[in-house]
Amino acid sequence: MRYTIDGKPFELEDNDYIRDGKDYFIKVNKFSSLKELRHDFEFQECFADIIGLIFDIQETKIFRDMVKEEDSYIEQTIRNDIGSDELIRTRELLGISDEYYSFWKTIYVLFDKNYEFESNAQLLDNVIKDLEIESNITGIDYANLNSLESSTIILGIFKELGIDIAQFNKCEHSYYKIDFTKLHRYNLKQAFENNLYDFKQRLYFWCVEYSEEHLFTSHIGTYEHNEEFVQLVSLKHKNTLSLDYKIKVEQFISDNFDVTESESPDVDFRSIYKENKKKVDIAYIDGNVEYLSMLYFDHKVSDIQKYIDTKLALEAEEKAKSESEKDKEQSAKQIKKAKKVSLTKPKAINGFRKSKKPYKHSSSNDARKKEIGDNSEEDVYLYLVDVYGKSKVTWASDDDDGYGYDIKYINDERVTKYVEVKTFSGNKFHITKNEIEFSKRNYGQYEIFLVGEEIKIITEVDFENKDLFCLEGQDYLVSYNID
Repeated sequence: MRYTIDGKPFELEDNDYIRDGKDYFIKVNKFSSLKELRHDFEFQECFADIIGLIFDIQETKIFRDMVKEEDSYIEQTIRNDIGSDELIRTRELLGISDEYYSFWKTIYVLFDKNYEFESNAQLLDNVIKDLEIESNITGIDYANLNSLESSTIILGIFKELGIDIAQFNKCEHSYYKIDFTKLHRYNLKQAFENNLYDFKQRLYFWCVEYSEEHLFTSHIGTYEHNEEFVQLVSLKHKNTLSLDYKIKVEQFISDNFDVTESESPDVDFRSIYKENKKKVDIAYIDGNVEYLSMLYFDHKVSDIQKYIDTKLALEAEEKAKSESEKDKEQSAKQIKKAKKVSLTKPKAINGFRKSKKPYKHSSSNDARKKEIGDNSEEDVYLYLVDVYGKSKVTWASDDDDGYGYDIKYINDERVTKYVEVKTFSGNKFHITKNEIEFSKRNYGQYEIFLVGEEIKIITEVDFENKDLFCLEGQDYLVSYNID
């Protein structure tokens, strides 16, 4: 590149610059790509000098770094250092849209339409008129486009207008990229929950047909622990508008099981399990997953009996007789009433401290506590089945107490709720660290049912909110106060 000053000719060297009015020109090697130049130190220095001159800034190192970093990294750095408001103000000064305008300007550009709005209110009015949109366009959090709520609205808009996510993200005005990972993850998890009851029915008949009754509960566990699959599918389809979640659930089933779709009669296998528990001394198969699984099948009782010696089998038979009378009473057991309650600020737990005396195990005391806990869980299970139906309720802790909750159900809004059952005892109860962590991961879907003469339901469960709960200890003692 040649230029003249006072009639004398000069030639620029690579990575040197010259000013012509308001424009600056940098000479670079014509064989260098932009990607290569961004990592060329001399080019970075040249670019930083120009920015320093324009804004009259002496310290230009930050501008050198801006050349080599990706836009997303630079934006996050600016947000952290000077705040989001300043970033938006800077964009306005440079004629670049903020989140709100960036989203709609990108859509207008994709449809080759002019974009000139003076106010937010005018923007939405003109969008509806110009694009003839029937979908809901309110409620989008433009600072968090990929949240579940925003993604749901954007999905409707994109489907109606026929917008491709990848095309949207490639647009030069799309500073905030669309990613449907969270939306797909939520919907896919819900699809698994909605299909759980049908899967159990199909699995049950497959186990009978292929004599795999011992795998029934372990296969259910495999189905329930689908998090890795859900995450992989959601990430893979982050730029996909329409995803058939039912097909993905069937893909998971096909990949992990030999179970095929079939029209199978409905089997109340939990009642079968309950009846079979009376026929054997379950204490002697507790811990043996395969024999516990076989309890769900009438025709496997004889195999279970062979696993237990003759004496224990006779004892189990006597126990079954006594429990038969108890079950008659339970069959007439009335469903408890339930109501939602609100909480007020709890009082601190007085006198809660670790005992200095050594712990003494009492099998009779432990058995009594378990019986009380089981009765409370049964009360909640019967109540939820009465309200939502048997197919929408799963008594998880009856099979495995390691889930972090006791019972789950699908409500009228087709949302899965996870229930921790506690026997009502004053204004406190014990809860484990595992249950606390599960409640955090599933905030908004986690509830506590307190069982006494009636069932009290706490729906807003945030153990970190000291205005609602007071926690002490490692495996916690929780105090609360019902309004």
